[in-house]
Amino acid sequence: MKGYHGIRTSHDDEPATKVLAVFGAVVGGIGLIALSALMNGYVLSVLWGWFVAGYFGLKVLTIPAAYGLGLIVSFLTYRSNLKTEERSVWVNVSLVFFVPLFYLFMGWIVHMFM
Repeated sequence: MKGYHGIRTSHDDEPATKVLAVFGAVVGGIGLIALSALMNGYVLSVLWGWFVAGYFGLKVLTIPAAYGLGLIVSFLTYRSNLKTEERSVWVNVSLVFFVPLFYLFMGWIVHMFM
């Protein structure tokens, strides 16, 4: 809305500001997820090199391979924080399908870098 005598007020930019805030949050969230994946892969690859590769004569892991290994371990050990009886039927059904699909999607992304 235009203010008095055609002067713009701070209310003019509210929808654009909200859109930019949401866009910034989405881009920032994706960036933090990517940074977290890189850090987890790096740390696991270094720890693997220090403790597993040297002692057992195995190959050193690359960062994508280390992240993929961490993804497999977290998928196999995943537990929801909520008890089954505290969740609705739809939440239980969605967890059965979407949690494995999420891990598969993340693995597919990592696989593209190998």
